[in-house]
Amino acid sequence: MTLNVTPYPQRKGEYHLSYNHGSSKTLLDTIDGLKGDIGITTLSAGPDWLTDSARDWLAWAGDPAQAIASTDLKLTEESDSVTFYVKARETNPLYSQTVTFLPQRLYEASATLPPITGNGPYNQPEPSKAEQDETEAHREMLTERYAVTPFADITIDRSHPSAAMISLPMGWSSVCQAEVINDVEINHNGLIWQGHSKGPFPTDAFQLMTEDGIKQHFYDLTVETRLTCEGSPQWQTIPNVTNQTHPWLMDLSQLASITEDQPISALFKAYRFSGHDGELLWALDRKGESIQHFDHPLSTILYDGKYLKFSGNIIEVSQLQATGEPQEKTWVTTFPPLPKG
Repeated sequence: MTLNVTPYPQRKGEYHLSYNHGSSKTLLDTIDGLKGDIGITTLSAGPDWLTDSARDWLAWAGDPAQAIASTDLKLTEESDSVTFYVKARETNPLYSQTVTFLPQRLYEASATLPPITGNGPYNQPEPSKAEQDETEAHREMLTERYAVTPFADITIDRSHPSAAMISLPMGWSSVCQAEVINDVEINHNGLIWQGHSKGPFPTDAFQLMTEDGIKQHFYDLTVETRLTCEGSPQWQTIPNVTNQTHPWLMDLSQLASITEDQPISALFKAYRFSGHDGELLWALDRKGESIQHFDHPLSTILYDGKYLKFSGNIIEVSQLQATGEPQEKTWVTTFPPLPKG
């Protein structure tokens, strides 16, 4: 690279700098020893008889080796020496990496690639409004389902006057049981509290119904209920189960008491998965999409036959365990007579 420094006549301390821009070397703005100001560098190419705009266009659109870079320099004080720096690009690359572009469906179906919807280690594309709404809905459901309700605050839901339901926090049905304790029969069928899942996302609830499951609405009836729990259900952190190489994956074999033939809902009732800042995560199906059918076996969403893929990096895994003394409470529920008319 040749740098030309030309003084402006009749303009003391002002110089015009120009050099061949080239294709592998660039003059940097850093100049040691300079006492003054330097202007903005411009590029031009082509014969002098072209207009300035045409020469500018040729500099950017044509061969970089033919472009001339120029700028102005104004000194406020003479310098004993000035050092210019040139950045040279290596003609023989020191590093290379093969980049493969995948369709989104293939990317999301890969176990070793981070989830698009989560907090993987790479920059993620801006989600659409629909994707943002879906993500927020899942977060709200997870927060609601996993909230630990004090045992004393659990009540019978009588939203419908002829039906009854006991809603429990996620996983409590594994350590709690509800039963009818008075002698009630309808058409030779006793009453039971049957496990019930409300909505598309798994939750724990008991629905009052006859033993044959046919009748769930009752009139002119009094039912005594007892809810017992083995202890106080608490989420306990499990150490050393996260995947350090691919933190969005969970090896199913690391989760005690969970097997691939169990329903997907069993996983969320027994375990809780948290990401950065305690954000609750959800598992994805083999297409990398949110799970729609929690009654399907876990084997249907396993990657490579053993891994669960989550919506973000798993920082903490917790298991529901009952601690302390057993707990018990009872209710008397009265159903009004069938309305007349």
